[in-house]
Amino acid sequence: MAITVKTHVGRDVLQNADYFNNIGKVVIEYVTNALDAGILSNQAVKCEVSIKRNGIVIKDNACGMTYNELNNNFFTMHGENVFRKRTGVKPRGRFGTGKIAAFGIANKLRVESIKDNLKNIVELTRKDLEEATGSEPIPVTEIEINKTTKHVNGTIIKISDFHTLKRADTHGAVSELKRALHKYLEKHIVIVNGQRILFEEPSYKEVYSFFPYPFLEKIIGRCELKIKIAKSPVEENLNGIFITANGWLLETTLADLEGKPFTDLLFGEVEIPMLEEDTGKVRSYDNTRTLRLNRNNELVRNIIDWLKECLESVRTKIAEEHKNLKESEEMQKLQEEAKRIEEILNEDYDEYRNELIKANPNYGNDTSTLGPQSKDLILEPGFIDGNSVSVLTSDNGILGKNQEISEDKRDRGEPLESTKDFSNYESEDEVNDNNFNKDEQERKKRKKTGGFKIDFRHHSENAMRSSYNENERLIIINLDHPQVEAIMEEYGSIENRLFRVVTNEIAFTEYALVIVNELAKRGISIHDAFDALVESRNIIDRVSRRAAIVYGRTEPPITA
Repeated sequence: MAITVKTHVGRDVLQNADYFNNIGKVVIEYVTNALDAGILSNQAVKCEVSIKRNGIVIKDNACGMTYNELNNNFFTMHGENVFRKRTGVKPRGRFGTGKIAAFGIANKLRVESIKDNLKNIVELTRKDLEEATGSEPIPVTEIEINKTTKHVNGTIIKISDFHTLKRADTHGAVSELKRALHKYLEKHIVIVNGQRILFEEPSYKEVYSFFPYPFLEKIIGRCELKIKIAKSPVEENLNGIFITANGWLLETTLADLEGKPFTDLLFGEVEIPMLEEDTGKVRSYDNTRTLRLNRNNELVRNIIDWLKECLESVRTKIAEEHKNLKESEEMQKLQEEAKRIEEILNEDYDEYRNELIKANPNYGNDTSTLGPQSKDLILEPGFIDGNSVSVLTSDNGILGKNQEISEDKRDRGEPLESTKDFSNYESEDEVNDNNFNKDEQERKKRKKTGGFKIDFRHHSENAMRSSYNENERLIIINLDHPQVEAIMEEYGSIENRLFRVVTNEIAFTEYALVIVNELAKRGISIHDAFDALVESRNIIDRVSRRAAIVYGRTEPPITA
């Protein structure tokens, strides 16, 4: 008897299900199954999702499934996607594992499907999978088989008996759906708990287009990268470049530039079908639904390196513009005001932190988050300097001036190439090596501090009046907010008491929210909403009293 490879089917299913460890990932799988099904009928699919404490229901009006399709396709693990085989169109499903996503969070999966006036209802439980033995097929409970009905085609997925969730995170699920489905939400209708989900692109002030240089185009194919500069910081799940293949999101990335100044303003997209077509031994992405491409794949490495160059060139442009703006007379005055606010906050922060250490002595030695030498209960100290950035300048030609593709060029089928000349190009490692000594000298000049920084920026009238950049420990006050802008228009100057009072209050409130949020994450003092409210109120009151003392000595007269 020959040696053969065997698998334990039940364990295999449960192990694959473990990748789907939150409601968002689970819901996405069944919603995209429904949207994929719309390909065969060329229809816009309506998918209604109900997320409750006791379970999830996902109902669609797609083509539905017959008894044979349920048996041979839906409940076949790692099988070939039927839509790919029939139509040649490449939907999201590729690995044949998503249908068991329910068992990542729950114990029961029920499928009700209608096609061609025949209704089938089947059910599978976690207990069925756990009790399965060896490589034998696992029976699925058949509740109704080929029952005649007058209802239209469609499928209802019912997921119940949660085994890992403490609460139904509807907000998180909606956020993940928006990101994963992206522009598919324009064609199809997806409703969660009665509310239609729409993809809302952040408002932006500039857009730049990039195209692979010739030898890179041979590797990743012809594509267009669009990088947009938002008017205000982009929410985390939209921040970065959306990398898609055949319209389906594979990763959102800043290409290892996360945390650098002004990257929170960047977003965009690039469609690279080659990622789907790649047949190398090391796949470009796997079935874990992490929305992260495999950096061990050569194609992926080339893509990420190219994105990094392009993103860095745009970020450099923003940094240079901001630096020039800071040098203006008005910005100089704003920076002086920012320093006064920083002094007030950091004096309070030092005293407050010391009090917390006395009350929580074990945190002084908590090396898991802060390091043994740190007494900082909020963030690790570091170099804080918004302008000290080592970047590639726009002179290298990566950055176009709002490049757009010429219709003539597109019609003639000419190559869409980057404007960058690579004949004298230095790699990023070479640039870093050449600039190392210069950066090191600048670094020695800077003061190491763990304090908060304040900056005034124009972030559009629709943006929040303040925001916080955790990586830089930077509180940003939005000069375009109607409250602030009205004061500047009324008095025609930032050198008036009302402007100072309002911007101080904005900074103090943001500071209080940051402190309370960090305390809550670490389980210090904040245990519920009431604790958070009381602590926020105390911090704002304490800091405003400190400000009154400071400004009481130096307060300028009100200017009309």
